[in-house]
Formats: sequence, C-alpha cells, structure tokens
Amino acid sequence: MLLRSATTTKADTQSKKILSVFTIHSTSGNFSHNQVAPPPIGWVNAAHRHGVKILGTLILEHKKSIPDLLQYFRGDGHGINRSSIEKLVSLAKERNFDGYLLNIECEVPDAETNIPLLIEWISTLRKTLTDELGSHAQLIWYDSIVTTGELEWQNQLNEKNFPFFDAASSIFTNYTWPTHFPQESAEFLKDILENGDSSEPLKTYSDIFCGVDMWGRGSYGGGGFGAYKALQCIDPKVSRLSAAIFAQAWSWESQEDEPDWTWQAWWEHDNLLWLGAPARNHDFNATRSSQDQEKSQLVPGAYSDEVQSVPLASFFIASPPPPPDVLPFHTTFSPGVGNVFFVEGEKHFISSRGWTDLDKQTSLGSLVWPTIALLVESQDGDHSDLVLCRSHLAKPSLCFDDAWLGGSSLNITVTKDSIPIPDEDLPKTFMIPVEKVTLLPNRRYNYRTVSKSTAVYVVKPFARLSGQNSCVPLTTVDLIALSNGWEESRSVLVIEEVDASGLYVDVEIGIEVSAVGDAVPAQEMNVYLGQMSLSLESLTPPPRILSLDWIPTGLPASVVNGTLQWDVHQDLAPADEASSWAYFLVFTHNDVGITPQHPIFIGTTVGNATEFDVVQLPRESPNSTVGDASDEVTSHQARLSLRRSSSLEE
Repeated sequence: MLLRSATTTKADTQSKKILSVFTIHSTSGNFSHNQVAPPPIGWVNAAHRHGVKILGTLILEHKKSIPDLLQYFRGDGHGINRSSIEKLVSLAKERNFDGYLLNIECEVPDAETNIPLLIEWISTLRKTLTDELGSHAQLIWYDSIVTTGELEWQNQLNEKNFPFFDAASSIFTNYTWPTHFPQESAEFLKDILENGDSSEPLKTYSDIFCGVDMWGRGSYGGGGFGAYKALQCIDPKVSRLSAAIFAQAWSWESQEDEPDWTWQAWWEHDNLLWLGAPARNHDFNATRSSQDQEKSQLVPGAYSDEVQSVPLASFFIASPPPPPDVLPFHTTFSPGVGNVFFVEGEKHFISSRGWTDLDKQTSLGSLVWPTIALLVESQDGDHSDLVLCRSHLAKPSLCFDDAWLGGSSLNITVTKDSIPIPDEDLPKTFMIPVEKVTLLPNRRYNYRTVSKSTAVYVVKPFARLSGQNSCVPLTTVDLIALSNGWEESRSVLVIEEVDASGLYVDVEIGIEVSAVGDAVPAQEMNVYLGQMSLSLESLTPPPRILSLDWIPTGLPASVVNGTLQWDVHQDLAPADEASSWAYFLVFTHNDVGITPQHPIFIGTTVGNATEFDVVQLPRESPNSTVGDASDEVTSHQARLSLRRSSSLEE
C-alpha cells in the first residue's frame, strides 16, 4: 500500500488480503508475479469507495524476461513501442484502475541505446495515462535497474535511478536502506529542484515512497510490530516523504496457522498494529501533539520481539471518504470478511471456513478507533456545549456474530465507570462521532442509520462540525422498526451557512444514544451499528429491474451452471451519475407466485454489475448453507430473484 506523506502497498493476490485502514492511504496496489496484473474489480471498488487510488503491476523479472521487456518499449523502427502503451492504458481504462507500478527486475542489454528508449517509453506511458484516465493517474517506478542497465537496487533516490523517477510519477525505493537514506533522498531531490534539472510536472518530496517490508527481510526495524522504526526514520509528517508498505497481509499470514485463528482474532491483531490499544475516553484529546500522542500509543509488541510498538497510523494524516455529492457514503462496517453473511439481520450464509470479499469492504468508522470520544451535554450554561463524558467508558469492537447486512457490525460498549456519581446526575444521552465526511453547505443530505441496542435506548443520527462543540440540528427524524430487533433512523442534514463560499465543510457524523423516559442508564449497554449512509436528497432512487435472463453454459442439463443477466431502468441510473445502489443480492426460490416466501441466498454481484455467474459447488459442510443452496438449484430448477443493497431506502 502506498501512504502519501503517509503510504503505497505492494499486496499479493491471494484471497485473504485485507486492507483494514484505507483512510491513511493515497494509493493501493495489486502486486503479483504475473507479468501484467490488474487489480481485481472488488479491490478497485473498495479502494475508490474510500477515495484511494489503486494500481496494477507490470513486472518483468529474471533473465528470461529480457526479450519481453525489449518488446514492450522498443518499436519496429528506431522509436518506442506505442502499441504496448495503448494496450496498458486501455486495460486500466476498461478495468477502472488508476495506473501501474513498473517493476523491472531484469537487466537491460545495450544500455546506451535502450535506456533512453525505455525512459521515453515510461514518460509517454505516464502522459497517456494522464490524458486518458485523468490527472489522478499514477505511474510508479520501482527502484531496480539503473542507467547502466544493470539490476542494482539503490534503496534511495539518487543519480543512478533519477531519470526513471523523472519520467514516471513517483518512485518506490527498495526496502533494505540504512537509516540515513530517506533523508539523503530528500536532499538529493531538493538539489535537483533548486538547479532546475527536473522535467514537468515538477516532483515533490511526497513522490518518493520509501519501501518498508512487513516481513522484515532486511527492512529496518524487522517488519511486523517493529515496522514503526522504519517509519520513524522516514518521518512522513516532518520530511513530507511517503512510505511504501510491502506485504500488508503479514498481519494475517504470520498467524494463519495458529490454532483458533479467526477473523475476530485477526481484526484485533491488525487493529493493534495499525491503530494501537484504546485509551480511556476520559483522556481523549484530539489536540495533543503528535509526539505526545505517539508516546501515549505505545502498545505491546505482540507476535514480535518488540517490547513496545507505535501504531503505524500515527505517522500519517487520515483523509475522509469522497464527498457524498460525488459518491454516496455507505457503510455496513465490514472489513470484507466474515463467517456469516447477514441480510436484514438474518443469517443467509454460514461458513466454518469464513468468507472474504473485498468488494464488500466499507468504512469501519474512522473516528472510533482506537478510542471513542464519548460526548455528553455540558452541565454548565444552556447545556448546548458537548464535553467528554467522565461517568462512562466506551469501547469499540467489530461484531461478527450479528449484523444488518454483510459480515459484521460496529459494536460500541458503554459502561459506567467506578467514579461514584448519583443516578440522578448520570447523563441519559450520549453522542458518539463515528465518521468524518466533507459536505457542501446549504445542500440537503439524506442521513440514515440502522442500529440495535441491548438496553432501553433510542439511537438517532448525530452530526457536528469538526472542531466545534455543538450539534448540527437534524430535521425530520423518523424511527422505523425493522426485522430481528434492528431499527432505522432517517433524517435530513443541512449545514447552513449564510456566506457559503462553495467550499466543502468537515463534518463528524455519528449517533445519539438516549435512555427512554425516566429510565436510569444501565451499568452497561451495547449499541450495534449495522449501516450508515449519507447522500444528496436529489440522488436518483434505486433501480427498477426491467428484465431477467438466464444464459446456460451448455454443460450437462443435470447441472445448473450459467449466467444471470438483467437490465435496470436507464432513466434511473444515468451513466454520468453516482449509482444509488452498492450491489445486488441474488436469491433462488421455489415458491409459486411473483413474491418469494422462502428465498435462498446464493451470492452477491461485484459492485453494481448487472450479471451473476451461477456455478454448482459441492456441499461445504453440514453447517454451511452454500451446499444446500446449490442442491436446491440443481434438483428443483429453482427460480432466481434479485434484491439490491442500496445506499438509499430499501
């Protein structure tokens, strides 16, 4: 992953590669030893949902790849090969990813002739990507070969690899650097810029991504919970250099053979690595200096030789998701994994092995980890100010045992502290910021939450301007009882500004939790957030399905395999507007009539695609529904039906 002044990542393509902290990334990458490796569509959707760029990889390694390399950049005559550029750009445009990591780890023969051609080819590829994809397109050069054509990792930016960096968008340095190399890279670029020796567009310090290997392998700090030492050397917030973190899947793979290694265990492990251990919310202070915060976030160096570790996210500045007027904000608090797939609070798929689908990954609540700012109304003055609660403690966790949609929900546990306070003085209403978003003033946004609680509490939407201690009034708050104990809250959010400049405003959205009537706040309560969405009131409504076609694959008639395709009402989903649905849910049923009474869930689409492949699978295990669903399809030629997962109303 690439963290700008913050990070990029080279990530493997195996199934269990989860990127849990998207908010601090500028770019994510799909790394593979296949020569051309576009990122899977689900990865593209997850990255863009968080406002993060995602790259494919072009890799040529070992002596056997030299003929292919030459064919990529050399034309038939004396110029470069523009055909390969067109094909690479066309692939990125078709698959909707944002550029490439160029990883050339084989020597270039006849360097005097070929290196200038390769540099020209890189520059032309970068320009063409920008022309076709937009100014956000990115082409990253991996620190490998040098201007002599030799494979000679430099571990820094210097005169031997600068021409490649100058032709590309940025550079990903190798990760076996000594501690003084990041600063030397910055000083080298400073001299280049001062002497005017760089081509347009001019590079910045943040275009230098210093490599860090999570497996160690010569990386300073030894990787894992020691990787923070490498980030301390890079010092992104001060140096303005970026970091490229390789093999983020370490947090899963380093423990996956351990007994009782579950998604819950992985999340706690990964959360500790990136976000640190929670502090008492009494001590929460967003204005602490980064140095003080770093000291306070020292955590045990679990699963490593480190006695203490600093959470990796503390070195970077988080960014909010895309504005809801650009892309509707929608989260089901899922890291894209689970043991159960829930639909409307019901278990529709159970797997003892667990499931992964990065396409279903959404925000996990950027403001709740690792410590929640539990707010209450001030007891002074007119009670309009919000202050940190000192009578209760709040702790976040992911719940994989109950969810509204997908595999998990956000569980917030609020407990009464040991401080002796009379019941009549205990607060009955808590405000909990969950996510930071950017909104346009004087625009009407539909704001929706789906939640449940274990005590007699009402959960409603809440919002405040970042940095301010008062709530933003919400209008038309409706509470709607849903199935399986869940409840929906609908409201309209408007940030009113008389002299609005048209600039976006930072807003914290979350929930307000209130005890009902004269009820005394419980010693402990659990609130589960299953869904949260925010979209312009004018957003087109969810689609209406016009037709449904089944295209068999031609396999034996006794086996049902094929593709389900459908059309949506085009007037409701114009191509130039954001989709008002996240993905489709696909069910099979054997009921007579239009409305199925006993639908059997068989899967989801990837993003807002309008087709779904059906393949019969063997029964997984006695407690898994996937085998049952396949058997039903085979034996009864069951009907297929669709439901959407919408960022608006169902």
